[in-house]
Amino acid sequence: MTRILAAINRFLELFCGTLLAGMSIIVFGNVVARYVFQRAFAWSEEIALFAFVWLVFLGAVLALLRSRHLGLDILINALPVGARRYVLLLANLVTAVTLWFVVYGGYKYYLTTVPWPAPATHIPYGYINAVLPFSALLMIIVLVKQTLDLFAHK
Repeated sequence: MTRILAAINRFLELFCGTLLAGMSIIVFGNVVARYVFQRAFAWSEEIALFAFVWLVFLGAVLALLRSRHLGLDILINALPVGARRYVLLLANLVTAVTLWFVVYGGYKYYLTTVPWPAPATHIPYGYINAVLPFSALLMIIVLVKQTLDLFAHK
C-alpha cells in the first residue's frame, strides 16, 4: 500500500506541476495577446479555469497524503495515546463516509454534465467534473492507509 501511495503522490506532484505551469503559460500568453496584439484567445480562460479546478481537487489529495489539512491538534494532543488513536479512527471513518458521498454524488454529476460542452473549447463539462469522484476516491485510499498506520505502530 505504501508503494501505491508513493506512486500516487509522485503522479499527482507531476500532474499538478504540469497543470500549474500550463495555466501560467496560457494566462500569461493571453495577457500578452490582449495588451500587445489587442486580441485575446477565447479558449484560454476556460482552459485555465478547468486546470484550476483539477489543481484544487488533486492538491487536496496531496495535502491529505502529507497530513496538511487543518485540524484541532491541541485537542487531539491532549488525549492519551490510546484514546488519540480511537478519536483519529472515528475522524477518519466520518471523513471516509463523507468522501464516499462525494464519490457517489460526483459520479452522478459527472454523468449529468458529460453531454454539456463548454462554449469556447467544446470540452464536455463532465470531463472537468470527473475530478470530484476521482479525487474523493483517492482520498479514501489515503485514509484507509492512514487508519491502518494508526494501529500498526503500537
